[in-house]
Amino acid sequence: MWLSLLFANTVTALKSCFVVNFRNDVKHSLDRQGNPSWEKTKDEIYKKIVGSTVLTRYNNKTYRIDDIEWDSTPKDTFQKGREEVSYLSYYQ
Repeated sequence: MWLSLLFANTVTALKSCFVVNFRNDVKHSLDRQGNPSWEKTKDEIYKKIVGSTVLTRYNNKTYRIDDIEWDSTPKDTFQKGREEVSYLSYYQ
């Protein structure tokens, strides 16, 4: 059991490190550009994320990120079976 806890804590720490490193990489890139526009900021984020692979917690599968939908919000909806569901309610 302690091995499982150690592994879970290590994975959590790695995810946290990834997020911090990603944020710092983007910030560093943007700092070099001075005060970039939102378009340049999105371009920097796009370069860092698209093409990477993520592991989901809910089904333990990996997915490749192909694009970012900048205009989507948590209140947007999608079809789930016969009903329309918002991302916000789906992930709560």
